[in-house]
Amino acid sequence: MKLKSVLLSGMTGYLFYDSWWSLFIVFPFFIICLEYQKKALCRKKEQEFLDAFTDGIRSMAEGLKVGYSVENAIRSALAELQLLFPKENRIVKEFERMVYLISINRPVEQIMKDFSKRIQLREIEDFISVFSAAKRSGGDGIQMINEAVQQMREKREVEKEIQVVIASKKLEFKIMCVIPFFIIFYMKVAFPQFMRILYGNVTGVILMSMCFVIFLGACYAGKRITDIEV
Repeated sequence: MKLKSVLLSGMTGYLFYDSWWSLFIVFPFFIICLEYQKKALCRKKEQEFLDAFTDGIRSMAEGLKVGYSVENAIRSALAELQLLFPKENRIVKEFERMVYLISINRPVEQIMKDFSKRIQLREIEDFISVFSAAKRSGGDGIQMINEAVQQMREKREVEKEIQVVIASKKLEFKIMCVIPFFIIFYMKVAFPQFMRILYGNVTGVILMSMCFVIFLGACYAGKRITDIEV
């Protein structure tokens, strides 16, 4: 990430200011952009974990439906997750932790609450709240858990449908973010006399800085538009 930031900063400094020293000016902006990319990557991993967690609680619900206790339903879910995911997958490790804590007689409700605090995802917190309420109520807990599982699955399906619909727009946005660099590079190569007036003087630096800020603002606005959450 750091190397990528340095390369992007150097390229931007060369194209916008015709000086490698200017990377110290533009470098902070790309640090912010890369941090935003890290957050997007983390969100992607969170969504993958939620998909895996949904598979786990679906298996739990099926176990409860056929008469398993909650403890045995968790064990059954772990066995199914071990077939679906590699053993180093986080969801497998989390369910292994649950099974271990069950084996040393920790209360299931407390185990699930600790799991929610450790993961800190809103969707999981909502499910654990439903699970705890169903456990305490003594009513139709299986139905409540099934409904919570169904809601999570429907939400993920809607999110995936939205991503499919806007996938082409995201690609267009990425292309549009790159085009200004190619235009400036082409102008520098094809019309060096024309571009020379923009470099090496205060007016040119101010003008190119304004263009750079507008470019960053457009990228930020485009990213916010294409980041749709359900």
